[in-house]
Amino acid sequence: MAEDLRDLPEIDYNDPDVKKWWKEEEGEFRRRHPNLTHEEAMKIAEENLKKIRKKLNLNNV
Repeated sequence: MAEDLRDLPEIDYNDPDVKKWWKEEEGEFRRRHPNLTHEEAMKIAEENLKKIRKKLNLNNV
């Protein structure tokens, strides 16, 4: 599975659809966690990334 992920194209962060998706995701996160500081939000994001990598077996990617 990791090889499939490496074959994905680069994400164009300037793409309007990507910007829209990111804004929606960030808004949803803020609705669920309205009082977090930036540091607390980053810690949650890092923990979630670790969980995703473990689930996908991508710890070395």
